[in-house]
Amino acid sequence: MTHHTIRAIGDIHGEADALAEVLQVEDAAPHFLFLGDLVDRGPDSAGVLQTVLSLVQTARATLVRSNHDDKLFRHLKGNKVTLNAELEETLRQLAAHPHGELITTNFQALYSQAPHWLTIGTYTFAHGAFHPDMLELASPAEGINRKAREMLAWLSLYGESTMRMEDDKPTRTYDWVDTISAGHTVVVGHDARSWDAPFECTGALSGAAIFMDTGCGKGGPLSWRDFEVKTT
Repeated sequence: MTHHTIRAIGDIHGEADALAEVLQVEDAAPHFLFLGDLVDRGPDSAGVLQTVLSLVQTARATLVRSNHDDKLFRHLKGNKVTLNAELEETLRQLAAHPHGELITTNFQALYSQAPHWLTIGTYTFAHGAFHPDMLELASPAEGINRKAREMLAWLSLYGESTMRMEDDKPTRTYDWVDTISAGHTVVVGHDARSWDAPFECTGALSGAAIFMDTGCGKGGPLSWRDFEVKTT
C-alpha cells in the first residue's frame, strides 16, 4: 500500500496571485490536482495557464477537464463556440502575454490528454459531477456506447441540471450525490455552494461530496484541501 498526498484545488478563473499562494508548500510538496476552470473572469488567465501547464509537464500536477477550459480548447481547435465577454478577455490576455503563443500551444497539447475525471483509492476527482460508472472507467470513451459516453462527459464538465432556466442558466441539481457509495468521497469544483470554505454533504448511500469552488474570480477565495490517498 502506497500513500500519496494530493492537494485538490478549486476553480481558479484567472486569479494567478491566489494560485501562487496555494502552491507555496513548506514541507514535502504534494501532487497538485486542478479541478479545472483555470481561465476566464480574473486578470491573468494566461499566467494561470502557464503555471499549471508547467506543473503538469513536470508530472507535479494533474488537470481534469472543465467547462470553461473546454470552451477555450474547442475555440482554439477552430470549433464554433459563442465568444462571450469572459472568453474574449481570456484570449486578449493570451495575446498580450509575452509567451502567449507557447502557452496556447502547450494548453492545446496537454488539455487534449487531460482526463475527464480521476479515481484514486476511495476518491474521485472531477469538475462537475459524478456517476458510479466513473469508478469502472478511466474515460468516457472506454467500452460504452455513444449515448453513455456523452452523458459521462457532460456530467464531468457541466454537472447535473434540469431544463428549467434560472438567471439564463439551467437549474443545477445534485441527485448524483445520492449515488456515491459509503466510504467513497467525490471532490468537485464548478458550483460555488459556499463562499467561505468548501461545501461538504453526505448522500443517501452515506458517500461524501466536497464542492471546492468558493467563488474565486467572482470575489471569493481560492480553496484547496489535502487528501491522503492510498493505492496498491
